[in-house]
Amino acid sequence: MKDYDGRPDDVIAAESWEFHLMRNRSKIQELMHGQFKSTLVCPDCKKVSITFDPYMMLSLPIPYDEYCKFFLYFIYADSKRIPNKITFNILTNTSYEDIIEKLSQLTKVPKSRIVMALLKENKLVEFIDKNVEAKYISDHPGIPFAYEIPELDDAMTIEDNKKYILKVHVMAEPKAFYESEKTVSFTRLIVMDSNDTFRDIFIKVYTKMRKHIDMHLNKIGMKNPIDIEEKARDVIEREYNSIFADEYEQQWPYKLFIREEPRGQKSKSKPCASIGEFEKVADYLRRNGLYINDISFDLKFTKTVKIENLGLNQCCEFNNKEDDSLNTNRNYNIYDCLNLFTRREKLNKENAWYCSNCKDHKQADKKMEIYKAPQILILHLKRFKTNKVSSIGSFYFSSGSKKINLKVEFPIDQLDIRKFILGPDKEQGIYELFAISNHFGGLGGGHYTAFAKNYFNGKWFEFNDSSVSQAYEKELVTEAAYVLFYRRKQF
Repeated sequence: MKDYDGRPDDVIAAESWEFHLMRNRSKIQELMHGQFKSTLVCPDCKKVSITFDPYMMLSLPIPYDEYCKFFLYFIYADSKRIPNKITFNILTNTSYEDIIEKLSQLTKVPKSRIVMALLKENKLVEFIDKNVEAKYISDHPGIPFAYEIPELDDAMTIEDNKKYILKVHVMAEPKAFYESEKTVSFTRLIVMDSNDTFRDIFIKVYTKMRKHIDMHLNKIGMKNPIDIEEKARDVIEREYNSIFADEYEQQWPYKLFIREEPRGQKSKSKPCASIGEFEKVADYLRRNGLYINDISFDLKFTKTVKIENLGLNQCCEFNNKEDDSLNTNRNYNIYDCLNLFTRREKLNKENAWYCSNCKDHKQADKKMEIYKAPQILILHLKRFKTNKVSSIGSFYFSSGSKKINLKVEFPIDQLDIRKFILGPDKEQGIYELFAISNHFGGLGGGHYTAFAKNYFNGKWFEFNDSSVSQAYEKELVTEAAYVLFYRRKQF
């Protein structure tokens, strides 16, 4: 099969269908085979991959109300304010925007100033994508942090205003030869203007650490030039000049290093003291062939500093009185399931897609749609949910699995899926129900029954092992409905 290459859908779909028919010509194919359109978009290079694949059954997810509980740390812009630990108990499909809205309500920080990130071992490893939901944040092995960044108010996006978020990793020098450097506190964020010099970076980093240096100097009884209530730039600069004067280098509380991590190359670090402090960061990047995303900073507390005196990881529990309580599930119908099936999703790391442009596996955006619908439409409701599959040798087993026993409403005489069909036959997308397979029980065992409609007299019957009895339409829609069989209506 040829690649997508920008060709029209109808051309690729017809080509794929002919290829399918070369090996699948039968009455079953004629009656029961349809065609999906699958679209994948690389998050980095934006390469688009479109394929058209045959199907015999639509497996539809059930959008039941599932809750997840997780906590995050909220870091205020004012370093004097102690970070909050906030616990959430929210729907797994709560959007990133809704979580930000909730944070804004709780902390009284404008939502435009808040960004979220995931940290592992105190280092920021990724900014959370705005398209993810609460389940991604809850399931991810990293710890979620939310940062207040006032500079985000200046533009619709920070890049529009020539401002860039830079990471400052907080570390400590080893105190003995057998020790190694370690990260001692969570990543701080600073905002760099396009015209900032390294001197500006030094002052911004110092401003973030000012409260902790003040605590350190007070603990050891050294002369302390810091007036923590003062926020004026010239006052902060005088403090910085006093504490980090060249003649006091042996007493500096920390040293700053720039870390260069060009994509595909080994990371390297160099002391910022070796760079002219009045050189523009942008000029340094150009001179060294680097991009802004290739750099971060390592702040390393010196051996003279007792980390426990700095108060780096102070935190207080936030009393979230408005924590969402578990609500009962609302009623869903088959169209909700179809909407969820066709919704764009971000692939998880276990199902990453190989991008031929980037030569790497990517968590692409994926969207499944119905291009062609068959005469006999089989809808499978995905009632069995498995969170994790593990193995012992060749024996595989599921953990965290459950059955979703929710009633999904579905039409008996008039299933209209025309808006879900992309192809030229969409006007034929009206169906009538003629059979149902029911499942009772759970994962450990169960029992199947069926409803079927007599083609000749139009009456419904229930089949339960060797027993057959007449059924009525009001009895058909139940929590046990598992597989639905529809046929295209003829007008």
